Amino acid sequence: MKVATEKKKQGLPYGMLFTHMFHILKVGMIEEIGLSSIFSAASSREPHLSKLEDSIAEIKEEQRKLSKNMKDIATSMKLGFEDIKKLHVVHTKHFGALDKEMRGLKHQVNNSIHVTRNVFPHSVDEFASTSTELQAYVKSSAENIIKAT
Repeated sequence: MKVATEKKKQGLPYGMLFTHMFHILKVGMIEEIGLSSIFSAASSREPHLSKLEDSIAEIKEEQRKLSKNMKDIATSMKLGFEDIKKLHVVHTKHFGALDKEMRGLKHQVNNSIHVTRNVFPHSVDEFASTSTELQAYVKSSAENIIKAT
């Protein structure tokens, strides 16, 4: 009886069977089995078996539902990964095109900077020489005006 009680506490199915057997046979402390209890237990055996069969049927139905749910989850995950792969391909194409455009813009900016570096000093030199010429012209014009008066 002690073994069956411990098995029952552990929740093991065969422990439950031992418990039912002890109830059917009504084993006493002095290990005597009453014949009347065997015959009365035989008639009570039918409800226990039907309960066990019902329990097994419920477990199988629950297992079928869980199996279906797992299949649905697996299918959803596969579809999700396929969607992610498609998005990755599309984004890779878009980012590739964007990268090409950015490289083109980078080259344009670098060319503009290069031209500015070459043109700007030349423009400054040209402005300085023009400024010097203008100053000389203004000075000579001022001298001519002074001489004329």
